[in-house]
Amino acid sequence: MQEYMLLKKDYEWLKKIINITTSIENLYKKLITLEINEKNNTEEYEKIINYLDIATEIEDKLYKEANLDFAKSNMIINYIISFKLPDEFKSDIENILEQNYDYNVLIRIINILVDIQLSDYKTIKNMELYELINLCEEFYINNINDISVYNNIELKKAFEKDIMNGFVNFLQDYIDEQNYNLYKEKLIKSKYNIVFINKNIEQYIKKNKFKIPKNFYTSSRFIADITQTNLEIYNSLKTFHGIKVSTKQISEIIEMNNIDYSNVDKTIACILRQCLMKSGFLLINEEYLSVLNSEFNKYITEEFYLKKHYDDDNISRQIILNCFKENKNDRSKIKEVYLIKRQN
Repeated sequence: MQEYMLLKKDYEWLKKIINITTSIENLYKKLITLEINEKNNTEEYEKIINYLDIATEIEDKLYKEANLDFAKSNMIINYIISFKLPDEFKSDIENILEQNYDYNVLIRIINILVDIQLSDYKTIKNMELYELINLCEEFYINNINDISVYNNIELKKAFEKDIMNGFVNFLQDYIDEQNYNLYKEKLIKSKYNIVFINKNIEQYIKKNKFKIPKNFYTSSRFIADITQTNLEIYNSLKTFHGIKVSTKQISEIIEMNNIDYSNVDKTIACILRQCLMKSGFLLINEEYLSVLNSEFNKYITEEFYLKKHYDDDNISRQIILNCFKENKNDRSKIKEVYLIKRQN
């Protein structure tokens, strides 16, 4: 792939996009304050939503005017990572889980640029194998002979969108639950910041004035129909993606000791991880999820685990076990969108 060298006009464009993205973030902060103060049904809240519509239109226009392709987007991303983000920066979702919102402006820009990269199929189809593997991660490696790169990327984007929609949906349940009033303000802040860095779910949620319904639509099956992906392969990829997301959160939650739950920020991090884990579970085939549940139960009764943890993480264990138990009810939240009815 031919590399692109950043020019003076690119740095000027980046300055403009940082400014408009910062303005968008400031509008989000106003919406957060209004909802915390229970003023999210007021004229003032409506006015901020309208300002947000205008700001995101300006943002969209700036991206279109930049004539971005894969190579140019890649160089801008690398520049941001190298010169704008700290060395200890983890990832966009980890920052949210740890309630670190300092770099959300840059994260939003990077995420949009990645989406632009993944839409440049003219470049992608001419990539070398090693470049495709880096781009598609395990998806491409596992399905190199079964699914096109185009289908692979489109499904991956759809799965990530479904995960984020589920994440926000479960988070809203905790916000609405009176037992979690102690954490409500910070959970509301997390909700808006999740949407802010994920422009692919922003439009729908913004249109509904950040009122999150009890049920949510998933788009990955619709994408599978459009791309004419074999349903067996689709379900395999879907389960793979769900496992990848949920097992990461299981491994983080299980490391929390009982004493950690006396710390508000650690408790909130655990709530957020539960939401993400439960969202990941929804992508996993029910039969495989049952296997995962059995494996977890086996793991927490093994001698090496008991020696390491003894009885200092029973809260974490029970949280994870409850999430497995709640999955059947959680699945009723999903409204699957499909183009054609096919047998799974």
